[in-house]
Amino acid sequence: MERPARSGISSPRRRPPQERGDRISPRLWRHSFAARAGARRRTLGLAALLALCAPLALLALLPPAAAGQEEGSPRPWEIDAGLLEAPGKAAFYRELTRWNEQPSANQLALDAVYYDLSLAIDPVGQQIQGQLLARLRVDAPQATVADLDLAPPLLVQSTTCGGLPAAWSHAGERVSITLDRPYTQGEIVEVTVDYRGTPSSSYGAFGFSSHNGQPMIWTLSEPFGARSWWPCDDWSDDKADSMDLRITVPSGLIVASNGTLRGVAYGGGTDTYHWQVGYPIATYLVSLAIHPYTVYSDYYAYSPTDSMEIQFYIFPDDYQSTLEANLMTADMIAYFAGVYGEYPFVAEKYGHAQFLWGGAMEHQTCSSMGVFYESIIAHELAHQWWGDMVTCADFRHIWLNEGFAVYSEALWLGDHYGPEGYWGKMNSTRYYGGGTIYCPTLDDWNRIFNVSLSYNKASWVLHMLRHVVGDEAFFLTLAA
Repeated sequence: MERPARSGISSPRRRPPQERGDRISPRLWRHSFAARAGARRRTLGLAALLALCAPLALLALLPPAAAGQEEGSPRPWEIDAGLLEAPGKAAFYRELTRWNEQPSANQLALDAVYYDLSLAIDPVGQQIQGQLLARLRVDAPQATVADLDLAPPLLVQSTTCGGLPAAWSHAGERVSITLDRPYTQGEIVEVTVDYRGTPSSSYGAFGFSSHNGQPMIWTLSEPFGARSWWPCDDWSDDKADSMDLRITVPSGLIVASNGTLRGVAYGGGTDTYHWQVGYPIATYLVSLAIHPYTVYSDYYAYSPTDSMEIQFYIFPDDYQSTLEANLMTADMIAYFAGVYGEYPFVAEKYGHAQFLWGGAMEHQTCSSMGVFYESIIAHELAHQWWGDMVTCADFRHIWLNEGFAVYSEALWLGDHYGPEGYWGKMNSTRYYGGGTIYCPTLDDWNRIFNVSLSYNKASWVLHMLRHVVGDEAFFLTLAA
């Protein structure tokens, strides 16, 4: 198979806005055009900037609730994304104690270029059968062994290198494949791994669940859970340039995943969904969400003649209750594109896939959503820039992901509701205790996803930097 090119990927269902006749607010057009022209609309207006310099007591003079806010319900800035998200992420991180904290020497010698994952999923037997093709570039003088991460109880059935059967071993959570010859720097190694089994529930990264009597299969691999359901170089600093996913499920189930849906093959009681990723992607951001979803779309207009599809995969019984919040997403994309630069995966899509979790997760181009609060939607969307496009080299620097996402909530709320929204969010994240935003260790999962430090204090560091360097330098730097 030829490696898919990064350029030229477009949604077959994308339509110019003038052909659609659907809603495109003046605000959306203003932001998207400003982003493309290089103009950076400041996040807050003059009144908000004055508020930044005023005492916090100014809040007492502001209206008690935002326009349209139901009496007695929490205001958007009172929803804490960190408190909803961090405990679950920390729980997944517990499994780190089972793993080596560093990639192997063989992994450091090879750089992931391309993955092609074929996966057949049996919800009744709770089994998966997969084949992974990996293309790896030699980044050392010589390579003779390729190491991939794959966690028990998944079992390797066979491996190849260069199209020929290859010797392999599976010790602990590492599959070592003997290459067919020594490869030298710059060469591409192609290996395959056939495997099967049931992903261990203790890893919390692959779930066989149900909703209203129907299968609900989901993944959440941050930080090192990808290895529990597919073989890969499972480290955040080794992004593959591109990826194909071919996911086979019983007919009637719908597969949401990363990138662009290239097609669905129907027949024989199963359906195979082909998703293609044309941008670099970290292994922990590869995701599946599978259910007989209600699927609908909105569009983000990023130019006068073209737009990007926003896809929503929602439980049928939650369609109406989540619709209003989901339809804010296009305006949010336009807003953040005006602040940070164009949406980083604009040749593909953005979307939400509902799953059974109390928080949300910023999977690349398709966030998995357990709740649909406005601030959570803004938080996960902002991760597409900060976390997915710009990814921390390792999880000691997780504040770069989470601090930017929390601060982005404040920016959106300030733009949408005025000074009360901005300061309401910032006041809700105040932290006066000790500790650094840099996480000095990877063996304490609660420390890595500490809400006070990795989320809240980190957002205030960005607020502080904005004050020190000034709005113009701050926002031009972020959009560079």
